[in-house]
Amino acid sequence: MKSRAVILAIFMSLFCFSLVSCMEDEDKDNYYKEDFHDSNLPEYSENGLNLFGSEYKVNDELFYFRSFADTAPCRIEIADSLLKFYMIGAQNKDFFSLCFEIIPEVPVSSFAELIKLEGKEFDVTSDSCKLKVLRDDEYVDVDSWYGYVRFVNAKNLYVDNQLFGTILSGRFGMYYGIDDDSIDISSGRFDFLIDDTNFIKK
Repeated sequence: MKSRAVILAIFMSLFCFSLVSCMEDEDKDNYYKEDFHDSNLPEYSENGLNLFGSEYKVNDELFYFRSFADTAPCRIEIADSLLKFYMIGAQNKDFFSLCFEIIPEVPVSSFAELIKLEGKEFDVTSDSCKLKVLRDDEYVDVDSWYGYVRFVNAKNLYVDNQLFGTILSGRFGMYYGIDDDSIDISSGRFDFLIDDTNFIKK
């Protein structure tokens, strides 16, 4: 009788553990799908999933820069001809953000017009794009040695024939110096949905 109770207790423990694991996996799947080559990164997608991820090396020590569920991962601000493209997330569990300050060839005045960015790549060492990173609650210039942001896909999303938002998906990477550190961000990918909540015109 006692042995049967022990067996039943073990069975219930395994069942509960399996149930919790399934729930955790389900939550994770709802957030992103892991990259086949690196489970620390989301796979590249073009569905407006509001996520991003990249490798983040500090003096060759590997960390990751990723979006997380409790914070909106992207914001776009427009002021005259300048477009500020923010990525907001965490690096090594610490809050971190970077900003691409872009001067597009064709001005953008609404989130629907972001489709003009499709196929465009901007070099952070050029006059048309500058990189800034968040340090001590403000965005500061860095010594950019290399870097780019590439808008692979840009499309407007309609729901019941009404414009719902604009999907921006693409790639990014950079190599820069700040203080005494060299920062290498690589394998970057993003998939954002832009609408009235994260598109700001000043």
